[in-house]
Amino acid sequence: MTLRLVKAFVWLQWRLLVNGLKGGRKRDSLERFSRWSDAILPAVATVMLIPAVLLMAAAGGFAGWTLASGSGREAGVAFVLTMGLLVPLFWLLLRPLVSAGLTGVERGELLRLLPIPTSFLRHLELIRAALDPVLLLFAATVLALPFGALVAGRPLVTLVAIVAGAVLLAFFACLSAVLSLGVQVLLRNRRRGEAATLVFFLVLSSIGVIPQLFVRKDRASKPAPTTRSASKREFEIPVALRFLPSGLYAVGLEDGSTGRGRGASLNLGALAALAALAYAASATLHRRLLDTPETSGSRASRGPVRVRTARWPGFSPIASATAAVQVRTLLRTVRGKMLIISPVFVTILFALVFTRGDMPSRFMAQPAGIAAIVVFLGLANHSSVACNQFAADGSALVLEFLQPIDERDLLIGKLAGLAVLFAGSLSVALAALLVIVPGASPALLLAVLAGGLASYFAMAPLNALLAAFFPKSMDLGKLGKAGKPHPTAALVSLPAHALAILPAAACIVVPWFVLRNHALALLLAGAWAIAAWFLAVATMSLVARAVRARRENLAMVASGR
Repeated sequence: MTLRLVKAFVWLQWRLLVNGLKGGRKRDSLERFSRWSDAILPAVATVMLIPAVLLMAAAGGFAGWTLASGSGREAGVAFVLTMGLLVPLFWLLLRPLVSAGLTGVERGELLRLLPIPTSFLRHLELIRAALDPVLLLFAATVLALPFGALVAGRPLVTLVAIVAGAVLLAFFACLSAVLSLGVQVLLRNRRRGEAATLVFFLVLSSIGVIPQLFVRKDRASKPAPTTRSASKREFEIPVALRFLPSGLYAVGLEDGSTGRGRGASLNLGALAALAALAYAASATLHRRLLDTPETSGSRASRGPVRVRTARWPGFSPIASATAAVQVRTLLRTVRGKMLIISPVFVTILFALVFTRGDMPSRFMAQPAGIAAIVVFLGLANHSSVACNQFAADGSALVLEFLQPIDERDLLIGKLAGLAVLFAGSLSVALAALLVIVPGASPALLLAVLAGGLASYFAMAPLNALLAAFFPKSMDLGKLGKAGKPHPTAALVSLPAHALAILPAAACIVVPWFVLRNHALALLLAGAWAIAAWFLAVATMSLVARAVRARRENLAMVASGR
């Protein structure tokens, strides 16, 4: 029974992959190329994984031989194993929310109606967790380590390494399943899931910068430790890490290789207890996931909703309505909220870190330098929506195409809506920068804002073309893969943004550094922003032709077909 289910699931996954690449009969060659290019990156990553696995296996074999050879370097090998195996542990902690948009076929509602045991679905989740590429890399090291010990002629150490490796990999698989299932239970409520996702990504974006707040330069010279004392402390595993799974595994191997059987038994027993606890937690969460219905978290409407849209100055009624809908849609989704909150959060964080007196970088200590980095990050984040602006509407795009809306008005409205969000978020961020750094030049910060808008306008036609040629089903309510644009569009858009920034940078840097005139920088950047806007509007007539020719394919992709 189990073998037949495994074969059925393998066949199902294969057919889903083939059908996703082939598409329907009405898909043109460009759409087929888009689908195939979407699968290129995973294929390349799989090919590159093979030599990486071989290299990690060789490192594991050498580590096992060093442990069992009695060379006196057991402490060094244990230290390296402890620190190295923290990588998969941290990855397992970050992966569930990063890939929150991914769902496997075994979690589908229809499969629960079939005569498939729930225990099989739960164990299938463990198998999928064990096949994670990062875990496979370190699994090669753990599995090759006993072979190195066997080559060194220590069968008892080999047996300890086999048991320790099996328990460690079982713990990693169970922990991955616990975290993945726990996040799914958390995301069952949409509002609660959106709040958790926003908090997670804000914390994640600050992990690399927050330690700088606690760094202090110690100018007092300290006597260098002697060579003997340094060698004793060089490979000393911190006490806190000894209670982590990687520490229990490494210390258990060290004790086993040095003949301390009691210590090895205690450490491996503690690791086995953690694995059993994680397995029990995964079973509990899996049952909870099956019994918990998915809720949107929104209140039921009690009457018809009236939508009134004021006409934006200088825009046609259709473009005004499109811009208003674009703004309202993004403000109600996770990705849109992230576009608004992220610049403000990053600006405050950078201002607190990089404006301290002990920072070595002069550019990063300047408020304008911080503003420039925030503008570049804002451009990159907004491009993830702009280069997939049609498919991001979902099934609503079909209704848009059924309306008597000219493609040019649709493009201009989307451009205006995204530009308003971009300018609004950056304005709040730069205002916060003025409060935190009282000596900041308002004219220079406004020049940076105008330069960012100019760069965004200059890239707007290309982003619209990428959205028309490389659409991808997109869920703005998620920040994982489901909320990202097509890889080809993202690959082209990001370096193009770097090139589009150059004219605006010239308009600001030359008056700032050469002429020492902030007002002139604001004047030149503002003039370039106005010129870039009219250039983008004029170019939209040509882009509208490409959108008009791709209407059917765009509607099919947006509706998930």
